[in-house]
Amino acid sequence: MLSCIDFFFFTLRPPQSKSWFVPGYCYRNTHSSQGIRSIYGIAKSSFIFFQTQFGYIDRSNMETKPVLRDEDNYLEWSVRVKTDLMAEDLWDIVEATNEPPTPENEAAFKAWRKMNAMALRVIQNSVGSDRFSDIMEITSARIAWETLAEKYKPKGPNPSSSMASVPLEEDNLDSNSKSGTIQISSDIGEITSDRMASVPLEEDKLDSSTKPGESDKGVEIYMDLCKSLKIGDWNAAKEFLNRHPHAISAKITVTGQTALHVAAEAGHVHIVEELVNQMSGENLEIKDIYGYTALARAAYNGNYRIAECMLGKDENLIRIGINFETIPVVLALYNGHLKLARYLYLLTPPEILMPENGTMGASVVCEAIKNRALDIALDLLNRCPRLVVAQDRFCMSPFCALACMPDYFLSGNRLVFWKRWIYSG
Repeated sequence: MLSCIDFFFFTLRPPQSKSWFVPGYCYRNTHSSQGIRSIYGIAKSSFIFFQTQFGYIDRSNMETKPVLRDEDNYLEWSVRVKTDLMAEDLWDIVEATNEPPTPENEAAFKAWRKMNAMALRVIQNSVGSDRFSDIMEITSARIAWETLAEKYKPKGPNPSSSMASVPLEEDNLDSNSKSGTIQISSDIGEITSDRMASVPLEEDKLDSSTKPGESDKGVEIYMDLCKSLKIGDWNAAKEFLNRHPHAISAKITVTGQTALHVAAEAGHVHIVEELVNQMSGENLEIKDIYGYTALARAAYNGNYRIAECMLGKDENLIRIGINFETIPVVLALYNGHLKLARYLYLLTPPEILMPENGTMGASVVCEAIKNRALDIALDLLNRCPRLVVAQDRFCMSPFCALACMPDYFLSGNRLVFWKRWIYSG
């Protein structure tokens, strides 16, 4: 089946070409191997053209992203890739100045290795094939970033900075500068997040007026806490929280996650247990910008122990999902985490799964059928037979979902001769 972008590519062929795409061309020609090869060649040529001229195309969200070519576009490339890394909470790995955890610290090392690979993938995917050779053998995201900066970053001050054109007066840089004065670097147009992270936190930024789940003046002041939670360093995180207790309910990332979200997504059970002990039920129900509670994240990722820990503190979390329909048990079923799904299903109040209360019940049955958790589907349908024809969040009924699973039925399986002979008797 052709995607929208393939359709668009075909229309780029000039009218005089024999391969000019017109409605029906695809249908008439894909029945022959020659037609398929022709269509593939057009799509491939067009894709390479766009990739070379405008950057690589991410089909997942159809955004055109920049590709590093040379010094001319390095500044734009670095700003946009840095934003992508920050949006995925991966920039800490790139800007880290300390050494990564050693393999002896197994939990911290595994967490770091995973995040490093994610950050490195973003960087690798944002350079063209002719620049990939510069970082092909590098396994550290930080070193890859520094290597590209050293080779392609324009030398001297950033010309786009208005400060770059201001002459420095001698009396502003005398040897009698008081301690605490910020020294102006040679690259005056760039202020790195390392400096921001080193600025001491002011108590008035984390005062008692901060409400649970409310973003403070900026997530930069929580960078040390976020980094500690991701690598599984509870001692460092505990020290930060002891100095700034209101940070435990603050949103500490650009995606609106709390400390509990970060620890749960990283899979650090021991940190989650410590945080849950210090948090109120209200704090556990805080959502990020995508609508996920920390429990919803755990259900999506299939972490049984983390979900069990949170529900032991606040059972109301079982009712809260990304939206009213997508509750934790649906998230677990959707991603095939059947052990966790069965646990969550037993804790989910049956009354909220009734058809008159929305699509949640039908969603549970449909996802259970699709992911072969037929025990859950049968139990819920026995409780409420009306769900058989109720629609889920995608407007599909359990009856239709079952019809889409032919291998559940004997007639839908292609049996070998001797098995057909047995069943026919």
